[in-house]
Amino acid sequence: MKFDVKVEGQDMLIKNIDGLDKSVIRDIQKALTSGADIVTERTKANIRSNFKKKTGRLESSPVTRQMPQKLGWALVSISAIDRKKAPHAHLHEFGTSKMPARPFQRPAFDNSKGEIERLINNALSAAVRRHN
Repeated sequence: MKFDVKVEGQDMLIKNIDGLDKSVIRDIQKALTSGADIVTERTKANIRSNFKKKTGRLESSPVTRQMPQKLGWALVSISAIDRKKAPHAHLHEFGTSKMPARPFQRPAFDNSKGEIERLINNALSAAVRRHN
């Protein structure tokens, strides 16, 4: 599953982030990780409710990961599928020529967007209030 994100004013954003207190960055990171955790848990719930449990590998494969740090700050956490645990997960998510798609991760993300946005907005608002 590929997502493209366009950030306008990236240079100014980087300059502002570099000037932030480390505690603000930690608070934002916590919010982003919490958001990814929400998607991960909802992905697991979707798998439990839509698939018959055989080995349990598919259900145990959703994980939250922090992406490698760039420019000294890690601001990205993702919910992903551990392909070592469930190398077949993408076949269920997207389907094949002989099997219809049975998505479990995209619906989890779609149903979590509002909650994730609130987490991030609350973290940013708290950081602004603390530093004003």
